[in-house]
Amino acid sequence: MSGNPLFLGYTADRRVVHDRHFSHMHCSKEDAMAAIQKVRPTEWFNKFEVEFDDRSGWSECVETTQDDTIVMRHREGRDGFTRFVKNRKPVKTNILTILLLRSIDTGGWVLISAFWGKSEIEPWDRKAFIKDPRGAFQAMEASKRFWNNHALILKEE
Repeated sequence: MSGNPLFLGYTADRRVVHDRHFSHMHCSKEDAMAAIQKVRPTEWFNKFEVEFDDRSGWSECVETTQDDTIVMRHREGRDGFTRFVKNRKPVKTNILTILLLRSIDTGGWVLISAFWGKSEIEPWDRKAFIKDPRGAFQAMEASKRFWNNHALILKEE
């Protein structure tokens, strides 16, 4: 299977993980693979915040204040609007978040997303709330709390 171009690696319990053509990987493949090797997914949908001692990256999701300029924009490949902040810089972090979904075809896992920093499900993503192991209500409340105080950095226009 390692010859498959979508093959990423194995979890800590030796389950295969594949990328998908339209995943949201916002880090290097090597960083995603290093995080995958540290996790043991158990749920149908899994979110892991993997902390590293030996690597770091830049988070494009930052905490916002009342002094920030916030705009809502539609991102390509997304079904809803995302909260963005203007005139901010990425912040250094050693936490890489990965989202894995169980593969019915392989019995392993599929990478949904990988990015530096922490985040919650975006408020418009109702399907993700249903999949969340915390339960839909708890996931929705966590989403609201997070996205009321965080935003993605808007690139120069």
